[in-house]
Amino acid sequence: MKCCGVVVAAVLWAAACVAQSTTAADAGKLQLGVVVTDAGGDTIRNLTAKDLTIEIQKKSQPVQLQTIAPAAPGVEPAEGEFTNRNNAATGRGLVMVVLDTIHTRWLDEKDLRPVIAKYLAYCANHNSPVSLLLMDPHGVLHIVHDYTTSSTTLTAALNRADAVVHGRPPGDATPEVAAEATRLVDFLKGTIANYAVASAPLRASPEPVLDMFRILSTATAGISGRKTLVWIANITPFEVDEKTGMVASTSTTAGGVVAVGKEYETHQMLTGDELKQLRPFWKSCLTALLRSEVALYPLAVRGQADSLVDNQTLHAMHVLAAMTGGREVSPTEPLSSLAGLSEQNIAAYDVVASDVKQSCKSDWCDLKITVNRPGARVAAPSGFFRDAGAWQQADVLSAAMTSPLDFTGVPFVVRWTTTETPPPNKAEAAPKKKLGFVVTFPPEADLPPPTGHELNLAIFVHATKLGSDNPQNANFNAAGQLSPEQAQQAHEHGFSLNNVIELPPGDYIVKFLVHDKFTGRLGSVTVPVKVS
Repeated sequence: MKCCGVVVAAVLWAAACVAQSTTAADAGKLQLGVVVTDAGGDTIRNLTAKDLTIEIQKKSQPVQLQTIAPAAPGVEPAEGEFTNRNNAATGRGLVMVVLDTIHTRWLDEKDLRPVIAKYLAYCANHNSPVSLLLMDPHGVLHIVHDYTTSSTTLTAALNRADAVVHGRPPGDATPEVAAEATRLVDFLKGTIANYAVASAPLRASPEPVLDMFRILSTATAGISGRKTLVWIANITPFEVDEKTGMVASTSTTAGGVVAVGKEYETHQMLTGDELKQLRPFWKSCLTALLRSEVALYPLAVRGQADSLVDNQTLHAMHVLAAMTGGREVSPTEPLSSLAGLSEQNIAAYDVVASDVKQSCKSDWCDLKITVNRPGARVAAPSGFFRDAGAWQQADVLSAAMTSPLDFTGVPFVVRWTTTETPPPNKAEAAPKKKLGFVVTFPPEADLPPPTGHELNLAIFVHATKLGSDNPQNANFNAAGQLSPEQAQQAHEHGFSLNNVIELPPGDYIVKFLVHDKFTGRLGSVTVPVKVS
């Protein structure tokens, strides 16, 4: 790759102190992932804009169909390089499965885990991108399988995990397969689970669920087209008002199954103040799903516990699914009914409406898409918030830094360059070493933004020593005005930036996070490094 880093870098690193821009995607433009199927459930692929009608608050709007640009061709990183460039292509049609153990007892979901493993095997056999994550009882996300891992590796790991679980010799395996199999074995055995007894009320916590929606949406924003999030839970930690799209308080159910609020032992509901604080976060997280074209498929699991899936949970799941263009999955419905989801996502249309704020003056704007084809069925979001609640930038960046996911919004390549030992510092127990690195942004990164010649990037480095809970952080700004020639060269050939970090000896996992302050996009790459 030809780079113009020699020309650009000096300008960028020198201009670190510029005002932060909060420019984001055009708020007046609405882009939706829409699936259209015939009466037999097969996707209809030959529609034009003339075949569709969009109504916002029952007012017809002009329709555009936007062609999803093909992802950049896959690149094989050179030795010593690490990249997220291939994620946009690998993830097309992505299905994400999240088992929420805050709101699901082990008694209720333990029999579902082998079924989920079979669904992973189906995806691997069809080479469909799928991720499996666990949200532990403390709200922390754990990756069991990531879509960036090949189908070949997933198949081998599933076979190995099945052998281990059933007491058969697993045989030899590559380190990648062995590590994947270990995660799958832990998942099948319930290493992370909610072991609350059937008689104990589940603690309903809305914030971790909403944060999970936000993080997964932001992480996959660079993957074009529709994605699906299958959220598995026994209860929902909130109710939803279908007329306003807004979060509402839950109510206790028979036997005290649902208890919300700080004093959940007494089944206290969300107070008015708690709802008031939660609503802006709710709006921003639901808007993140919409903007990233992530459709929710909530699944109310019901297993061996005495508690029933209450009507409130089913209603909340139904409304959430409708709001995002997905559908709720019945507790009695087999997981195999989700077969073909990835293919549906790939066949979805990108439907665009402009100046939507002029068509709706309400906080929640009803949306209806119809197709002029007999028997056609449409899966599309039922509405949107006119003014999305803003989240604190620091919270988003902090969550992205500690998330196990790599983010796709800004593609880049990172490699280590040099290792130097600085002059000794008597105050340090172990002398640090300087590690040089180069971050290369390919043309598809769209930097600087096509509408201007100015860059405003923040690069964060989060280094965690293996076996340590004390990460080391550094951050750098890359900001400045480029000449038209430099901007053109960056768009055509990409560019590189370089800097150094200092670390004591040891084995590290280092996360590089790039934040484009003009567009809000995030990209990250996680790399190992040994400092000797």
